[in-house]
Amino acid sequence: LSIQCIATSTQSDELARSLGIPMTNFADIQTIDITIDGADATTNDKQLIKGGGAALLREKIVAAATKFYIIVVDENKVVEKLGKFKIPIEVVPFGYEATMRKIQHLGANTVIRLNKEGKILETDNHNFIIDADFGLIEHPQKLHQQINEIVGVVENGLFINMANIVIVAQANGTIQVL
Repeated sequence: LSIQCIATSTQSDELARSLGIPMTNFADIQTIDITIDGADATTNDKQLIKGGGAALLREKIVAAATKFYIIVVDENKVVEKLGKFKIPIEVVPFGYEATMRKIQHLGANTVIRLNKEGKILETDNHNFIIDADFGLIEHPQKLHQQINEIVGVVENGLFINMANIVIVAQANGTIQVL
């Protein structure tokens, strides 16, 4: 294969380079032919929550530039409605408390994500992550828009109408394609 790759985190980029995988960046390409990634949750109609690993902004930039977006999950990630997994929301550090209060006004219980040392986790883009629990989400697209309209929000972990297919690995060894 003659491929070039773009990683969605600095850690993945460093690992790929150490293994000799040819890496590129958006300065050198306009679109990505195919992306294969995981998700924290998916519905049967391929609406996703991503960002559990704190790379949601980069993951969404890559997804938006991708012609064919494949998600691979195990059967435990498939849900009837999104919301069992909290929605990660990337926010700028300045005034994050005010941003968090506005997210709470949408009906969420929120917490700022901490790193292993108990300090506020900083993303590769030097932002913070707020984990927002909205309960089961009736209208993911509407919520996605409401969250992104809040000043201070960079992006959120709702990946709406982005996946072309979702491949689900079943415990019995079979594969389901959504």
